[in-house]
Amino acid sequence: MKKLALILTIAVILGGCSVKNSKYTAIYYDLFDTVTIISGFSDSEAEFDALAAGLYDELKAVHDACLAEEPPEALLALCEEYKAASGGTFDVTLGAVYALYKNGGEPSDIQLEAAKDVFQYDFGAIGKGYALDLAASFLQGKPFAGTISLGGSVAAIGRKPGTADGAWEIGIQDPSGDGLARTIALLPGQFTATSGTYERGNHIIDPRTCAPVISQRSLTIVANSGAVADFLSTALFVEPNEGLAEKYNAETFWLN
Repeated sequence: MKKLALILTIAVILGGCSVKNSKYTAIYYDLFDTVTIISGFSDSEAEFDALAAGLYDELKAVHDACLAEEPPEALLALCEEYKAASGGTFDVTLGAVYALYKNGGEPSDIQLEAAKDVFQYDFGAIGKGYALDLAASFLQGKPFAGTISLGGSVAAIGRKPGTADGAWEIGIQDPSGDGLARTIALLPGQFTATSGTYERGNHIIDPRTCAPVISQRSLTIVANSGAVADFLSTALFVEPNEGLAEKYNAETFWLN
Protein backbone atom coordinates (compact mmCIF):
# COMPACT_ATOMS: atom_id res chain seq x y z
CA MET A 1 0.00 0.00 0.00
CA LYS A 2 1.21 3.44 -0.76
CA LYS A 3 2.39 4.95 2.46
CA LEU A 4 1.34 8.34 3.62
CA ALA A 5 3.97 10.92 2.79
CA LEU A 6 3.44 13.59 5.33
CA ILE A 7 5.45 16.48 6.71
CA LEU A 8 4.47 17.41 10.30
CA THR A 9 5.13 20.89 11.65
CA ILE A 10 3.58 21.70 15.02
CA ALA A 11 3.71 25.20 16.45
CA VAL A 12 2.38 25.00 19.99
CA ILE A 13 2.09 27.69 22.60
CA LEU A 14 1.30 26.22 25.98
CA GLY A 15 -1.66 27.86 27.67
CA GLY A 16 -1.95 29.85 30.84
CA CYS A 17 -2.39 33.51 31.57
CA SER A 18 0.69 34.72 29.71
CA VAL A 19 2.34 34.01 26.37
CA LYS A 20 5.38 31.78 26.72
CA ASN A 21 8.54 32.95 25.01
CA SER A 22 10.85 29.93 24.97
CA LYS A 23 10.81 28.05 21.69
CA TYR A 24 11.90 24.46 21.21
CA THR A 25 12.09 22.13 18.22
CA ALA A 26 12.03 18.36 17.86
CA ILE A 27 12.79 16.56 14.59
CA TYR A 28 11.94 12.94 13.76
CA TYR A 29 12.94 10.97 10.68
CA ASP A 30 10.92 7.77 11.07
CA LEU A 31 7.31 8.94 10.84
CA PHE A 32 5.30 8.85 7.61
CA ASP A 33 8.51 8.28 5.59
CA THR A 34 9.49 11.92 5.84
CA VAL A 35 11.07 14.47 8.15
CA THR A 36 8.82 15.32 11.07
CA ILE A 37 9.33 18.70 12.74
CA ILE A 38 7.68 19.70 15.98
CA SER A 39 8.42 23.26 17.07
CA GLY A 40 6.73 25.46 19.61
CA PHE A 41 6.82 27.46 22.78
CA SER A 42 6.89 26.16 26.33
CA ASP A 43 7.88 27.03 29.88
CA SER A 44 10.68 24.51 29.76
CA GLU A 45 12.39 22.07 27.44
CA ALA A 46 11.13 19.19 29.56
CA GLU A 47 7.54 20.39 29.18
CA PHE A 48 7.92 20.71 25.43
CA ASP A 49 9.57 17.29 25.15
CA ALA A 50 6.60 15.71 26.93
CA LEU A 51 4.17 17.44 24.54
CA ALA A 52 6.15 16.47 21.45
CA ALA A 53 6.47 12.86 22.61
CA GLY A 54 2.74 12.58 23.27
CA LEU A 55 1.78 13.99 19.89
CA TYR A 56 4.36 11.86 18.13
CA ASP A 57 2.98 8.70 19.74
CA GLU A 58 -0.59 9.69 18.85
CA LEU A 59 0.22 10.39 15.21
CA LYS A 60 2.40 7.30 14.85
CA ALA A 61 -0.50 5.18 16.09
CA VAL A 62 -2.73 6.68 13.40
CA HIS A 63 -0.07 6.14 10.75
CA ASP A 64 0.36 2.50 11.75
CA ALA A 65 -3.42 1.99 11.80
CA CYS A 66 -3.71 3.27 8.23
CA LEU A 67 -1.18 0.68 7.10
CA ALA A 68 -2.64 -2.21 9.09
CA GLU A 69 -4.36 -5.16 7.42
CA GLU A 70 -7.50 -4.29 9.36
CA PRO A 71 -7.82 -0.47 9.50
CA PRO A 72 -9.96 1.15 12.21
CA GLU A 73 -13.70 0.71 11.72
CA ALA A 74 -14.25 4.42 12.39
CA LEU A 75 -11.95 5.32 9.50
CA LEU A 76 -13.60 2.81 7.16
CA ALA A 77 -17.05 4.15 8.06
CA LEU A 78 -15.96 7.69 7.17
CA CYS A 79 -14.54 6.48 3.86
CA GLU A 80 -17.80 4.73 2.96
CA GLU A 81 -19.80 7.86 3.80
CA TYR A 82 -17.51 10.13 1.79
CA LYS A 83 -17.45 7.82 -1.22
CA ALA A 84 -21.25 7.81 -1.35
CA ALA A 85 -21.56 11.55 -0.80
CA SER A 86 -18.98 12.34 -3.49
CA GLY A 87 -20.59 10.19 -6.15
CA GLY A 88 -17.37 8.21 -6.54
CA THR A 89 -14.78 11.00 -6.80
CA PHE A 90 -13.32 9.69 -3.54
CA ASP A 91 -12.46 6.01 -3.11
CA VAL A 92 -9.82 4.49 -0.84
CA THR A 93 -10.21 0.93 -2.15
CA LEU A 94 -8.28 1.44 -5.40
CA GLY A 95 -4.85 1.40 -3.84
CA ALA A 96 -3.49 -0.95 -6.50
CA VAL A 97 -4.49 1.54 -9.21
CA TYR A 98 -3.03 4.53 -7.35
CA ALA A 99 0.23 2.66 -6.81
CA LEU A 100 0.72 2.36 -10.58
CA TYR A 101 0.92 6.15 -10.85
CA LYS A 102 3.31 6.58 -7.95
CA ASN A 103 6.53 8.42 -8.75
CA GLY A 104 5.32 9.47 -12.19
CA GLY A 105 4.27 6.04 -13.37
CA GLU A 106 2.41 5.67 -16.67
CA PRO A 107 0.59 2.32 -16.50
CA SER A 108 -0.61 0.48 -19.57
CA ASP A 109 -4.26 -0.37 -20.16
CA ILE A 110 -3.53 -3.98 -19.29
CA GLN A 111 -1.95 -2.99 -15.98
CA LEU A 112 -4.88 -0.74 -15.13
CA GLU A 113 -7.48 -3.37 -15.90
CA ALA A 114 -5.67 -5.87 -13.68
CA ALA A 115 -5.29 -3.35 -10.84
CA LYS A 116 -9.00 -2.45 -10.91
CA ASP A 117 -9.81 -5.98 -9.75
CA VAL A 118 -7.52 -5.72 -6.71
CA PHE A 119 -9.10 -4.55 -3.44
CA GLN A 120 -6.41 -2.56 -1.70
CA TYR A 121 -6.73 0.35 0.70
CA ASP A 122 -4.90 3.62 0.19
CA PHE A 123 -5.76 6.29 2.76
CA GLY A 124 -3.59 8.99 1.19
CA ALA A 125 -6.63 11.19 0.55
CA ILE A 126 -7.88 11.10 4.15
CA GLY A 127 -5.14 9.80 6.43
CA LYS A 128 -3.61 13.19 7.18
CA GLY A 129 -6.91 14.77 8.10
CA TYR A 130 -7.96 11.76 10.15
CA ALA A 131 -4.68 11.98 12.06
CA LEU A 132 -5.24 15.70 12.69
CA ASP A 133 -8.69 15.03 14.09
CA LEU A 134 -7.28 12.53 16.57
CA ALA A 135 -4.39 14.84 17.43
CA ALA A 136 -6.87 17.63 18.16
CA SER A 137 -8.82 15.26 20.41
CA PHE A 138 -5.60 14.34 22.19
CA LEU A 139 -4.97 18.04 22.93
CA GLN A 140 -8.55 18.84 23.94
CA GLY A 141 -8.73 20.19 27.49
CA LYS A 142 -4.98 20.76 27.64
CA PRO A 143 -3.63 24.34 27.80
CA PHE A 144 -2.19 24.25 24.29
CA ALA A 145 -2.60 26.63 21.39
CA GLY A 146 -1.00 26.35 17.98
CA THR A 147 -1.13 24.65 14.61
CA ILE A 148 -0.43 21.09 13.56
CA SER A 149 0.66 20.69 9.95
CA LEU A 150 0.85 17.39 8.10
CA GLY A 151 2.08 18.35 4.66
CA GLY A 152 -0.78 20.26 3.06
CA SER A 153 -3.16 19.58 5.96
CA VAL A 154 -3.30 21.88 8.98
CA ALA A 155 -5.25 22.01 12.24
CA ALA A 156 -5.68 25.13 14.39
CA ILE A 157 -5.60 24.30 18.09
CA GLY A 158 -6.68 27.01 20.50
CA ARG A 159 -6.46 30.77 20.11
CA LYS A 160 -3.39 32.51 18.77
CA PRO A 161 -2.11 34.83 21.51
CA GLY A 162 -2.12 38.53 20.76
CA THR A 163 -4.95 38.40 18.20
CA ALA A 164 -8.53 39.63 18.47
CA ASP A 165 -10.13 36.56 16.90
CA GLY A 166 -7.50 33.96 17.80
CA ALA A 167 -6.95 33.09 14.13
CA TRP A 168 -3.75 31.59 12.75
CA GLU A 169 -2.37 32.68 9.36
CA ILE A 170 -1.76 29.71 7.06
CA GLY A 171 0.23 30.14 3.87
CA ILE A 172 -0.86 28.50 0.60
CA GLN A 173 1.83 27.73 -1.94
CA ASP A 174 1.55 29.18 -5.43
CA PRO A 175 0.73 26.35 -7.90
CA SER A 176 3.66 27.56 -10.00
CA GLY A 177 5.93 26.67 -7.11
CA ASP A 178 7.06 30.28 -6.75
CA GLY A 179 6.56 30.94 -3.05
CA LEU A 180 3.27 31.63 -1.29
CA ALA A 181 0.26 32.78 -3.28
CA ARG A 182 -1.86 33.87 -0.33
CA THR A 183 -2.62 33.32 3.32
CA ILE A 184 -5.88 32.31 4.96
CA ALA A 185 -7.06 32.86 8.51
CA LEU A 186 -7.72 29.59 10.31
CA LEU A 187 -9.90 30.01 13.39
CA PRO A 188 -9.48 27.81 16.48
CA GLY A 189 -10.96 24.39 15.81
CA GLN A 190 -10.76 24.71 12.02
CA PHE A 191 -8.80 22.51 9.63
CA THR A 192 -7.46 23.03 6.15
CA ALA A 193 -6.14 20.75 3.41
CA THR A 194 -4.63 21.56 0.02
CA SER A 195 -4.42 19.36 -3.07
CA GLY A 196 -2.55 20.17 -6.25
CA THR A 197 -0.20 18.81 -8.87
CA TYR A 198 2.57 21.40 -8.59
CA GLU A 199 4.84 19.24 -6.37
CA ARG A 200 4.17 15.61 -7.35
CA GLY A 201 2.78 15.97 -10.86
CA ASN A 202 -0.56 14.52 -11.96
CA HIS A 203 -0.84 12.05 -9.07
CA ILE A 204 -4.50 12.73 -8.19
CA ILE A 205 -6.57 9.97 -9.80
CA ASP A 206 -10.23 10.02 -10.77
CA PRO A 207 -11.52 6.74 -9.26
CA ARG A 208 -14.30 6.57 -11.87
CA THR A 209 -11.93 6.52 -14.85
CA CYS A 210 -8.68 5.47 -13.12
CA ALA A 211 -6.97 8.29 -15.02
CA PRO A 212 -5.00 11.20 -13.54
CA VAL A 213 -6.64 14.61 -13.20
CA ILE A 214 -4.70 16.99 -15.45
CA SER A 215 -4.69 20.42 -13.82
CA GLN A 216 -2.28 23.19 -12.93
CA ARG A 217 -4.52 24.47 -10.18
CA SER A 218 -4.59 23.87 -6.45
CA LEU A 219 -7.56 23.58 -4.13
CA THR A 220 -7.59 24.45 -0.44
CA ILE A 221 -10.47 23.44 1.81
CA VAL A 222 -11.32 24.92 5.21
CA ALA A 223 -13.65 22.81 7.36
CA ASN A 224 -14.44 21.91 10.95
CA SER A 225 -12.88 18.46 10.60
CA GLY A 226 -9.51 17.37 9.32
CA ALA A 227 -10.95 14.28 7.66
CA VAL A 228 -13.58 16.38 5.87
CA ALA A 229 -11.01 18.91 4.67
CA ASP A 230 -8.67 16.18 3.43
CA PHE A 231 -11.39 14.19 1.65
CA LEU A 232 -12.93 17.26 0.00
CA SER A 233 -9.57 18.57 -1.21
CA THR A 234 -9.27 15.39 -3.29
CA ALA A 235 -12.93 14.77 -4.22
CA LEU A 236 -13.51 18.35 -5.39
CA PHE A 237 -10.16 18.48 -7.18
CA VAL A 238 -11.36 15.51 -9.21
CA GLU A 239 -14.69 17.22 -9.89
CA PRO A 240 -15.69 20.65 -8.49
CA ASN A 241 -18.97 20.44 -6.58
CA GLU A 242 -20.04 23.40 -4.46
CA GLY A 243 -23.07 21.47 -3.24
CA LEU A 244 -20.77 18.87 -1.68
CA ALA A 245 -18.73 21.61 0.00
CA GLU A 246 -21.91 23.16 1.39
CA LYS A 247 -23.07 19.77 2.69
CA TYR A 248 -20.03 19.67 4.95
CA ASN A 249 -20.00 23.43 5.74
CA ALA A 250 -16.64 23.81 4.02
CA GLU A 251 -15.03 26.74 2.21
CA THR A 252 -13.13 26.30 -1.05
CA PHE A 253 -10.16 28.33 -2.28
CA TRP A 254 -8.95 27.68 -5.84
CA LEU A 255 -5.63 28.94 -7.18
CA ASN A 256 -4.57 28.84 -10.84
